[in-house]
Amino acid sequence: MRSLQIALLLLGLLNATAQEPVDLVAYLHGPNEASPYYGAPIGIFSLQGTNLEFFIGSGTIDSVPTGGGVYGPDGQLIFPFGGYLYDSPYPPFPGEYDTSGGYVLSQQQADQLRAGLDYVIVTTERFPEGGLRGQICPRTLDSDCDFDGVPDRIDLCEDTRPGDPVDHNGCSPEQLQSGAYFVTYLYGGNIVPPAGSLHSGYGTFWFNMGGFRYSVWFPTNFEPTRVSVHSAVDRGYGTSVIFDLSRAPAHDDVILYRGIQGLYPWDVDDLYSGLLYVTAESAQFPHRQLRGEICQLTPENNCDPIQQLCPCDGSWKSHLDYLRCVYDQARRLWKEQRITLEQRNAIMRAAKFTDCGHP
Repeated sequence: MRSLQIALLLLGLLNATAQEPVDLVAYLHGPNEASPYYGAPIGIFSLQGTNLEFFIGSGTIDSVPTGGGVYGPDGQLIFPFGGYLYDSPYPPFPGEYDTSGGYVLSQQQADQLRAGLDYVIVTTERFPEGGLRGQICPRTLDSDCDFDGVPDRIDLCEDTRPGDPVDHNGCSPEQLQSGAYFVTYLYGGNIVPPAGSLHSGYGTFWFNMGGFRYSVWFPTNFEPTRVSVHSAVDRGYGTSVIFDLSRAPAHDDVILYRGIQGLYPWDVDDLYSGLLYVTAESAQFPHRQLRGEICQLTPENNCDPIQQLCPCDGSWKSHLDYLRCVYDQARRLWKEQRITLEQRNAIMRAAKFTDCGHP
């Protein structure tokens, strides 16, 4: 009797796990890419039980998509994609073809999708056997969905092409040249007046003609009530908010906001002018507890997180107050394996000889 109860309990736990929503992504690459990274193709999926919703964006390609679908590990077609629509929201920039929809999987198909065994093929006029392809990867705290060796949670450029060399931030030279990648570091000291919060967060962004993709992370000891993207330009709308970010399914070790959002042409201009920023509110600080500028990654600018999180011209009480911020953030970045021990120590040494925080 006891063995039966244990078996039923385990079965219930397995079924509950299978019903939890799962976010998945497929970074699509192949011979049909016309402009890698700036207009990179992508597949975005959400699985709830056996119900799958999907969006496939072709990116900027040089041939019209004709079909394709999701395939299993045995090469068998699970379901085909429907018709593609052309979307060009930001002339004169090129647009992209996209398709979206839903499909009810069998339990076996849902299980193999959760295991990362399925892949996407997009066929095109020039490449009827497949101009774009990518493995469908479940997004978890430890996932590395572009397979570049840098976990997604610290990867500033999440869709690196297979085989491209990357730096410690997960960015290839070509990605940095594209100008399509952005990062923000959120900190209470960036608020005017300062919020006095010791919490922090960071986010990565990627823009192409299909939209503005974001992933913003917070530690579990900080509970946001609202996370938003703002513009520093007064458009006369009565609010600086451009859009609110969507919270992703719960993780044990992190609070995550992830999604994709369309931008108006003037918002795109503000983005590339460094005029957009992110704020996070909480019950304790309902008016923007954390704030961070959205910074464009380029070969000349790696958007130094220390300068973002501990600005020299911040409202420091003293030089020691500034040093404490630098030390804390350098240690955190080192623990997250985003910088080496040598880099951490060099940052700490350099901060001692600045005038930051002196009256």
